[in-house]
Amino acid sequence: MSNVITIRVDDDVKQMLNTFAEKSNTRKREIVNKALRHYIYLQEIKNVRKELKPYAEAWGFYKEEDILNTTRTSRNQNRVTPGFLGDSY
Repeated sequence: MSNVITIRVDDDVKQMLNTFAEKSNTRKREIVNKALRHYIYLQEIKNVRKELKPYAEAWGFYKEEDILNTTRTSRNQNRVTPGFLGDSY
């Protein structure tokens, strides 16, 4: 189902939308719908991160890099290699 809403945008945004819609042969409503979905998704992610930050810091994770390093280390330690548990390859 679709609904009609009226919003005000800056002149430059309107021009960008018109230009992009024409270049990409895409309806303006599709571009606006995708842009709004993307924006709302990113804001929700930001809110979840904000809520989880105290828990992550309590576990010693202060940056995304800390989490990535931990998962990389964990993944390497759990890798099955030939001869593991008596398997012969």
